[in-house]
Amino acid sequence: MSEKEKSFEENYVKYNLALRKLDTEVRNYVDSYNYNHDCNIVKEYKSRIKKFESATNKMKSRGIEVTPENMNTELSDMVGYRIVCRYKDDVYKLVDLIKTSSSLEILDETDYIQNPKESGYRSYHIDVAVPVKFNGERIFVNAEIQIRTKFMDTWAEIDHELKYKHSSEIQKKLHPEFLALANAMNRWDDRIMIIRDEGNDLDYEESLEKSVQKVNKR
Repeated sequence: MSEKEKSFEENYVKYNLALRKLDTEVRNYVDSYNYNHDCNIVKEYKSRIKKFESATNKMKSRGIEVTPENMNTELSDMVGYRIVCRYKDDVYKLVDLIKTSSSLEILDETDYIQNPKESGYRSYHIDVAVPVKFNGERIFVNAEIQIRTKFMDTWAEIDHELKYKHSSEIQKKLHPEFLALANAMNRWDDRIMIIRDEGNDLDYEESLEKSVQKVNKR
C-alpha cells in the first residue's frame, strides 16, 4: 500500500470516529430535551460516509486535486448526518440544541427552509467540526448535519432519485411539478403544526373542564 493509499484509508477511519462521536453527542442532547419537555422531537436519524468514488468525482468536477488533504479540507460533507423531525418548529429547536454543544464547533449554517433552493429543496444545514482522538492526538473532522421534516425528507429523496434516472432535459420539464409539490408539502408542514396546536388546546380545555367538574362535586 502506497503512502497516499494509506492516507486515504486513515481518512475513513477518522470519518467513522467522527460519525460515532457526532451521533452520540446529538442523541444525548435530544434525549435530555425529550425528557425535560415530555416530548419526542426526532422521528428518525440517518447517517452516511461519502463513498470514495463519489468523493473523488465531486472533487474532479470542482477542479480540485484528488489528495487525502483536499478530501478533508475541501469537502464538508464527507460525514453526513441527517435528523428527521415531525414538525417544522422542531427543526429550529434542534438547531438551537446543537449550538449549545461545548464540543462541536459550528463552522457554517444555511437555512434552506426560510430560503429554499430554486429546485424547491428545503432543509437546515449546519457544518460542524467534530473532535476525535486519532493516534493519541485530538483532531477535528468536518461533518454536515441536515435537519428537516418528514415531508422535506421525502421530497428530497424522490428528487435525488429522479435526478439519477432521468436526463437533464427531462428534469427541466419536471421542475415545475416538483417545485409545486415542494411548496405544497411546505404548506402541509405548516398546517400540521396548526392541527397539533389545536389538538393541544382542546386537550387543555378538556382537562380544565374535568378539573372544574371535580371541584364542583366536592
